[in-house]
Amino acid sequence: MIFNSFTFFLFFIFVFLCYLPLRHRWQNRFLLAASCFFYGAWDYRFLLLLLLTVVVDYSASRLIYSSGEEKRRKRILLFSVLVNLGVLCYFKYANFFLENALLLLNNIGIQVDSISLQIILPVG
Repeated sequence: MIFNSFTFFLFFIFVFLCYLPLRHRWQNRFLLAASCFFYGAWDYRFLLLLLLTVVVDYSASRLIYSSGEEKRRKRILLFSVLVNLGVLCYFKYANFFLENALLLLNNIGIQVDSISLQIILPVG
């Protein structure tokens, strides 16, 4: 489902009309479910990735809020940032580093067959 399609327009109208009568707490939950549906409509396999980052960030925020120790809060925040950056780096840069490592090995005389991970960068 892409943003400039008629399907998205219908989805948007449906979500908007369902969102309005809900109470605030249910509005947030409904938007979360609608967002997961929209993201999964592109490729359902990336829903696990999205859910992983949501669970890590939500858990980290709850732990930071409940912690009274400054060092512990910073470690939790660092963990959350590293998980998110790790996911970003893997999907965005894994092929780049792999191709350059193979090029370097071939240039120093070590013959290695070309390998491509065929990684697709998820939306958002």
